[in-house]
Amino acid sequence: MKLLIVDDNTSMRDFIKITFEDTFTETFECNDGFYSFEIYKKNKPDWVFMDIKMEKVDGIEATENIISKFPLAKIIILTDYDNNKLKQKALKAGATAYVVKEDLMSIFNLLNIKPEHK
Repeated sequence: MKLLIVDDNTSMRDFIKITFEDTFTETFECNDGFYSFEIYKKNKPDWVFMDIKMEKVDGIEATENIISKFPLAKIIILTDYDNNKLKQKALKAGATAYVVKEDLMSIFNLLNIKPEHK
């Protein structure tokens, strides 16, 4: 499976890559929603983990952009903000799920896989 990580925090992108390295065979990344559409279009990842707050284009707008051309895209909003209004906006934009970063391991349940223990 292929994964696209969209997050402005390099350390978080690295942490996600390490956490899911046994799940995804290829990982692509970018630091802003502005770049996510072109990377999605070029690589057609199976999943996108999308942050919300980014400098140029936020995750909700980036999700809308991807879903408008690729309605079957599976995008999980992965954010620091445990906020019901943001969650509703993200789901309305087409996100598959909304996960708070402190609950990152719940993504394994969403993907229907068991985490590898090292």
